[in-house]
Amino acid sequence: MFKNIFQTIVILCFCVVSHQSHAQELIGLASMFDDSFVEWEIITEDDDLIGSFRKTWTNSDNWTDWEYRLGEESGTVRPKWKEDPNQWEVRGHEEIISIRTVFKNDFSQWRLSNNDIQIKLERDRRYGINEWHVEGGVYGDFLMYTYYEDDPRDWVIEDNLSKDFAIEWKIALMYIIYYHSSPKI
Repeated sequence: MFKNIFQTIVILCFCVVSHQSHAQELIGLASMFDDSFVEWEIITEDDDLIGSFRKTWTNSDNWTDWEYRLGEESGTVRPKWKEDPNQWEVRGHEEIISIRTVFKNDFSQWRLSNNDIQIKLERDRRYGINEWHVEGGVYGDFLMYTYYEDDPRDWVIEDNLSKDFAIEWKIALMYIIYYHSSPKI
C-alpha cells in the first residue's frame, strides 16, 4: 500500500515539474559568443532555469541541424526535407511542431502547426530583421526583437502566448527568427 502511495506522489511531482517547465515565460535569447552564432542561451523569467540552442555539428558547414535544452526539456530542430528551407520541424518530448513558409521562399512569414493549432509568425517589414511577432487571437501574442538595432546577437522576448502552449512552440518561434536573422558564422 505504501509503495502505491509513494509511486503516486512521485508521478504527481513529476507532472507538476514537467508542467512548470512548459509554462515558463521566455524573456530573451543571447548568442554565447560575439563572433559566432552556433550556440545560444535561452533566458527565462526564472534565473535557475537555463536553456540553450546548439548547432549539432559545430565544426561543420551544416547549419540545418540544431539541438535545444531548457531545464529537463530537450529536442531537435531540423528541416523536414534536407533540400527545402521552407519546411522545418521541432521535435521534443511533448510535441512535433511543423514550421513552413506562408509563400514559398518568402522567409518573412511562417505558419506553425501541430495539426490541432496553427499560428502565424511575421517579420515586421518596417524594422528589417529586428522585429518579429505572432499577433493575438485566442492564443495570445509573442514578440521578439533585437536588443540593439541590427545586432542579432541579443534578443528580447515578450512571451504572452497561452500557458497551455508546450515549450516546443516557443522553441520553434525563437529558432526560425534567429536562424533567418543571423549570419552563418
